[in-house]
Amino acid sequence: MTGAAQFKQLTAVLASAALLLTGCTGEGVEEKPQEDPVLQEARTVNQSRHVSDRFEEQPVVIDDPDGFATSKLFFPASEVLILADDTPASQLRAASLAVVVHAPMIIYHSAQHAEVIREIERMSTHTVFAVGDVPVLGYTEQLRVIKDPGGLEALEKATALRFQEREVSRPADAAAAVADLKEMEPTWLNATYGPPQHVSAGAESGVVPVRSRQDAEMAPQVIALPSTSIASIATARAFGASVFVTDQPDPRVSERTLVLTAGLSEKPLVALGRFGTAEKLAERIREAEAAVAPGDLDNISSLPQMPD
Repeated sequence: MTGAAQFKQLTAVLASAALLLTGCTGEGVEEKPQEDPVLQEARTVNQSRHVSDRFEEQPVVIDDPDGFATSKLFFPASEVLILADDTPASQLRAASLAVVVHAPMIIYHSAQHAEVIREIERMSTHTVFAVGDVPVLGYTEQLRVIKDPGGLEALEKATALRFQEREVSRPADAAAAVADLKEMEPTWLNATYGPPQHVSAGAESGVVPVRSRQDAEMAPQVIALPSTSIASIATARAFGASVFVTDQPDPRVSERTLVLTAGLSEKPLVALGRFGTAEKLAERIREAEAAVAPGDLDNISSLPQMPD
């Protein structure tokens, strides 16, 4: 099932206000209370996804500030790697490119230089697009490093695609903006908060190979929080997965999180951010489902629109 199709089904679930049939049978025997219909349909939608067997048959939690673990999960190999410094302007710009070219994104820190090199070698990467203050990496002639000069034109020259620009004015909006990036609608997320993007001396436009999405429409359900790292969300989107940003990590206190995780306590589910341990998340999903009474979810609000 595609991300767009799943979104349509989930939206239908969230918009429904099903009536619960209760009462007595013709023989005067009280019927057993039915399950909440919204929860039941959400579980059906979530479990209908056909997921590649490379993903675990249980929830996986990745609290990944710099993107290394998410890169390892989704990309066994990648010709291209997008690097960014830790400023909002560089991270949102790098995410904008990563989703379009279907390449993983990692945040560069000088203390993690060796780890970046190992990730490049693990994925057999030959092209690095570096955004911001990223003093790397020409340690071999086989590795091509493009230092981003900034601006809209550089993205268009790199990809031969026409980009539109969208301003992101608040840190609280960044995760949802990245999750909403559409591969067929190239968009530069331009952070208007934080310092401007650093441009290294000698930076100039270069061509980045644009690959097809890697998920083959077999990605697991992926959820994230507003505090989840931009790099991890961008990498999941670059793989081809839809990422649903929810308000709280605990499905027992958030109806939105419950609807997104219903039926997945023993199914593939990737939770990006501070969701606790995988075991605790699975336990909370089961507890949340068991606590829902018929009618509890009738008035749940709609989820943010997911990318196609």
